Amino acid sequence: MIAFRPPRDHSSRDAWGPRARSQPRPADAFPSLAMRYHLSALIFLSALITAASLHAAPCNRYRTVNTVSPRPLAMGGAFISVRGHLGALNWNPAAFILSDEELTHRLRIYINPIITTVLLYDEHRDVGDILAALGTAVKAITYSHRWAELGLLLWEEPLSDPLASTNGRFFRSDRILEHHWHTLGLRIRLAPTVSLGCSGNLYKIQDRDGYSTLAGGANYGVLLRPVRRMEVGLAYFDFPAGLEDLRLDLEGLRDESVNGSVSLHPDASTIVALGLRDAAEGDKIGWDKFRFGFERTFRDMVAVRFGYFQSRRGQNDVFSFGLAIKHRGGGRTGLSFLGLKDLEASYALLLEEGQVVQERWHLLSLLFTI
Repeated sequence: MIAFRPPRDHSSRDAWGPRARSQPRPADAFPSLAMRYHLSALIFLSALITAASLHAAPCNRYRTVNTVSPRPLAMGGAFISVRGHLGALNWNPAAFILSDEELTHRLRIYINPIITTVLLYDEHRDVGDILAALGTAVKAITYSHRWAELGLLLWEEPLSDPLASTNGRFFRSDRILEHHWHTLGLRIRLAPTVSLGCSGNLYKIQDRDGYSTLAGGANYGVLLRPVRRMEVGLAYFDFPAGLEDLRLDLEGLRDESVNGSVSLHPDASTIVALGLRDAAEGDKIGWDKFRFGFERTFRDMVAVRFGYFQSRRGQNDVFSFGLAIKHRGGGRTGLSFLGLKDLEASYALLLEEGQVVQERWHLLSLLFTI
């Protein structure tokens, strides 16, 4: 009699056995590549912030509580043709393109834990202070449709603040509730290569004497893609009376001025940008009107940025550096368990080297998406 042996069942064998060597190992067997990228970038970001803060400099200025300016200024302000960021609402609303997908609708809320934490630390005397701090946690609300996107940006810190302290704490919130602006912007896609945008700004600004100005302004923009891997942006800025120079010193934006930039994309992860201030002004074009920016993203997790420009105040050379850490939601992560989708932390360091004044500008942004 011939006995037939049933086939062996290998399904219960150890996954690391010889029969399974060609199979991929479980994702959680080792620390993921994303985790290693994030950890390395976080260590480098912490070291960069610490070194820049401790460096002996006559003047350190901090905008680290509630701002979306780290990416634009890390790229030297050559940002009017750069898409895909909340900061576009303040630079060129036509470039406020958060997704290239054909979305029916998508609503997103961006949470900034820094401002709430610092306000609770600094101002926690009564229930009113606590409620005010909790009310500032929402940094932005966006809505995306097939042909349009709408964005509301709240509690933005201006760079210009005559009453802000220097060489103080890295996080300080004593001015944010009295010195800020809000932005509501709309971007409409007319064609795959043409977008128009407009935004309205509500400013609450204090002068050197402590008097507050509450006024409105507007920005208008267009974004074009004339050829593949190139985008051209133009933006017009209309500031309210009395606040014409609010964004002049470092950002170089004048009242009733037309500003432009060109962005080149050698590949999907690289942006090289050239900006021009006051493009319609009749004066001779000097180096102080040009802006240069660069960004390189690695595996959609870590971005490195550089820039150069001359400040409009004294024409000092300004070198900018930036680093960002990104985490996209999905899978079994701590963010998804908390109801959060994405995270992005951005830091920018601006070094202004003048003959009289040497300044270090520190800008930090931390946003969660729900």
